[in-house]
Amino acid sequence: MKQKINNILCEKSKSDASVHSIENYFKKYDYNLYLEITNLFNDYNLRFCEKIYWILNDISIPPKCLHCNKLLKMTKFQSGYGIFCSKKCRFHNNTYVNYNNISLYEYDCSIDLKQQLTKLLRTDGKINSCILRQRAYLNSSLNKKIISETAFLSDNATYSERFYCINNDIKSLQSCSICGNVLKFSKQRNEYLYACSVSCIRKIRMWKSSSDNKKKTTEEIYKSFEEYYHNNNYVNISIEDILKFINDRCEKTNNGISHAFSDTKILNENKDIICNIIKLTEYIKFETVRNDLNISQRFYHIINKLSHRQLCKCGNELYYRDFRNGYLNNCKRCGFMIGGSNRAKNHIERIKTIISKRYIIHEIPNQLNSGYFTLECNKCNHIDRYELNSGRAFKYIHCKNCESYCQTQREIYNIVKQRCPDAIFNDRSLGFEIDIYIPSKKIGIEYHGLYWHRESDRIDKNYHKNKYLKCKEHNIRLIQIFEDEWMTKSDIVINRLKYILGVTNNYKLHARKCEIREINNTLKDKFLEKYHIQGKDKSSIRLGAFYKNRLIAIMTFGNTRKALGHKSNVNEYELIRFATIAHFNINGIGSKLFQYFIKRYNPSVIISFSDIRWNTGKFYEIIGMKLDHISKPNYWYFNKQNMFKRYHRFNFRKQLLKYKLNNYNNDLTEWQNMQLNGYYRIWDCGNLVFKWMK
Repeated sequence: MKQKINNILCEKSKSDASVHSIENYFKKYDYNLYLEITNLFNDYNLRFCEKIYWILNDISIPPKCLHCNKLLKMTKFQSGYGIFCSKKCRFHNNTYVNYNNISLYEYDCSIDLKQQLTKLLRTDGKINSCILRQRAYLNSSLNKKIISETAFLSDNATYSERFYCINNDIKSLQSCSICGNVLKFSKQRNEYLYACSVSCIRKIRMWKSSSDNKKKTTEEIYKSFEEYYHNNNYVNISIEDILKFINDRCEKTNNGISHAFSDTKILNENKDIICNIIKLTEYIKFETVRNDLNISQRFYHIINKLSHRQLCKCGNELYYRDFRNGYLNNCKRCGFMIGGSNRAKNHIERIKTIISKRYIIHEIPNQLNSGYFTLECNKCNHIDRYELNSGRAFKYIHCKNCESYCQTQREIYNIVKQRCPDAIFNDRSLGFEIDIYIPSKKIGIEYHGLYWHRESDRIDKNYHKNKYLKCKEHNIRLIQIFEDEWMTKSDIVINRLKYILGVTNNYKLHARKCEIREINNTLKDKFLEKYHIQGKDKSSIRLGAFYKNRLIAIMTFGNTRKALGHKSNVNEYELIRFATIAHFNINGIGSKLFQYFIKRYNPSVIISFSDIRWNTGKFYEIIGMKLDHISKPNYWYFNKQNMFKRYHRFNFRKQLLKYKLNNYNNDLTEWQNMQLNGYYRIWDCGNLVFKWMK
């Protein structure tokens, strides 16, 4: 039974259920075991969690107070039973220590201060923080003596630092041996750090490594060997002995001599043999720059009886690979040229297979990173030239005559056209252009490439908002999709478009069948990354709706954010995220999660922001919030290196730019500094700000 209970408690901790729901959890998980436990210990008036505690700890008799022998009560399942039933019993018992007694902390001159510090320690040797907080200790002579002995420390110094100084007879501030700055005290190590910064630590390590007994460097070894060779101090050795030496080395290493035995090691052990080998292969150059004698190459020449340099067709020396493989068929230069031309041919052939479905190819370039394709469109017979670039996605090439649009817009249009046959591409019937317009639904869809819709002379900060207002005048709901949303979370975008257009075949559920629980951070992050277009957040309160133990909806709350221009006040919260699982319509789940939060946390004010590009705000009105105001358009940054990721403006406040940018000028504005470092700015339509008040 013990093992079963432990397994259930482990499952309960993983599911993040609260402590008070132990009995209900056992009912759902194993009802037969629940009945067995309830039938135990019926002679005593015990709760269900107490019975589990008795089983796990082998208790058969109720525990009693040490002073008055009354039955003890279990306060919490984790902590179990205490020793005394009340404060009165604990005070009158002999084992109780009254820490408020000032006589315990009087300083005795006849006893060493180090010994008196043991009064303030626990049994495990650590400082007893309960004593240090007592008023009796703070006013005692022992505390004054400790502070006076460590007067050289700052007023904010911790007791662990003061105790360390007294126990180690330290009478002054500890300074860095490199720069002289004051060292910090580490509570975890319970000692001073040996340097003040990372740069000082590196210098200390360098000094430690540079000792008198340091080994010789490779340069010193090669210089001494060259002197030994040029002075003819070596002994002449026969070729037979040399071949025997090389064969012995080959038996010891299968991967080639140069891999298993470094040149320096062979030089130190066999100077005379190496000098004779170099004399036999004088036509092989010394690599004086790299300090390399090419020993492996010399061994290869002697074994294969080669008496001259191996040359390529172009006159350069062949490329030597290693002792096992020997020489390649080409030198470095010729090998690079042949490999480059092969790569160019393969790349061009790959491009031809992509393009030939829609175009007739008239001209093909010969080089990889320059030259042009001459293509003829199959639809309109328009001929044009397109530059060959190895990094360009040729599947997005379009005819400049009949297909002057973004390929991504066409992808979105094809998806919408399957569900709404009356969808129109690049509609201009209203006097302005809408990328995709569905007249029967009165819905328009705009796709914004980050680079083409960045702030410029043509596009100001109100460009997207003005287009939204124009559509609103004609009773058209405009949805505006940013490029990074489609590139990184196209599945979420498609599901949202289906829901807005009303063409989903989702399963229908009712909120009354769902159970609300608080969930952990990792589960929340995974769910939001999968089902919310803005991804995960930094929320402190995370509510989840479960249907048959499956998470199907999430609503998160937190303190009002400074990044959005709000100060965090008591009982004021922000509704940060709300997301449901794909392919489900859950009626009333938003209201149920919202009401659960109000009853549990009793807030005075709740605010939330609804992105005008996607939402109309009906959801917030349904759950009981009211529109407070409409915010101004917001902006994000993106750079040339990563065109598919937007950065929030709060991350690039002017006081932070000097730490984040390579080129920073304090006289310039935030926007000017960002432009100087290759960043662009894109604006949205603003937010609908909703508020709920108690």
